[in-house]
Amino acid sequence: MTVAGFNDFALGFMVMGSGRIALASFGLLIAGGALSAFLFVSTARTERPRYVLGNAALLLAATLSGAMLIPAPGVIEKGLAGPLWLVWALAQIACGFALWRLAETRSRDAYGHAGAAPLAFVPLVNLWLIFAPRRLESGEADRPGAQMGDMAALVVGIGFVCLSLVVTRIVAERTEAALRGGGAPSEEAWVRYLLDGHGLERTIEVLAAGSLPPAEPGASNLTRREAVGTELRGTYVIDGEGYTFSDGFRQVFIMTECSAGTDLLLLKAGATIRHDYFDRTGAKLGQQAITIKDCQS
Repeated sequence: MTVAGFNDFALGFMVMGSGRIALASFGLLIAGGALSAFLFVSTARTERPRYVLGNAALLLAATLSGAMLIPAPGVIEKGLAGPLWLVWALAQIACGFALWRLAETRSRDAYGHAGAAPLAFVPLVNLWLIFAPRRLESGEADRPGAQMGDMAALVVGIGFVCLSLVVTRIVAERTEAALRGGGAPSEEAWVRYLLDGHGLERTIEVLAAGSLPPAEPGASNLTRREAVGTELRGTYVIDGEGYTFSDGFRQVFIMTECSAGTDLLLLKAGATIRHDYFDRTGAKLGQQAITIKDCQS
């Protein structure tokens, strides 16, 4: 893959929905954990306070690395998308690597073996390692003040988790702002991001609320957009004479919509695109509607 191709791949990844990015992050975390399990075996033990803090710190680190995926204009112009994506990916692998080390030693602390370490990578089930009590060896007494240490770790851990949620929201807002502000590689990237992250109906609502193109004399001008469920409606006023709504007009309409990048993305997602045409007096001249089936016929 060329440098330009790698940058294009990274840009495409950056504008995916947050759900897909989270899934990719999870996969890289598992890869890092598997690498750690293959390379190292530890006989150390990690008690609950350090394990809770370690988990929370790793969550925060992985979340902060998401800032590298914001498609800011400077990132695109300077060709930094590829390198930043690579740093982000390595950060996820490193977090998975460290998480396995923590889980392995916590499993030994709780059960005397590392068999429970994989639980750290299973959402919700990973709470088992957090709440599992320490396994005391024969004749070993629990440390004084251990309960206070648990409480302090829990408070700090919750703080880190809350901060991670805030960072996640900020990254999402900055990503949307970058895409709206022209930082995206194309308008298609913005639509793809909306579809992946918010679904079809919300995407149509956002597009309908967007600005309209300037009117041109003697042309068919878009004067209104409206979102109705999964249907994007456009109202056009024809500033001219001699417009007829023949089969030829219908075919031109279909060819235009099926070749337009953003409209085609909407159609493939299940949208209906409808145009209503009026003359300058407000009299309705005709209506055209299209779905993805029309593009395939």
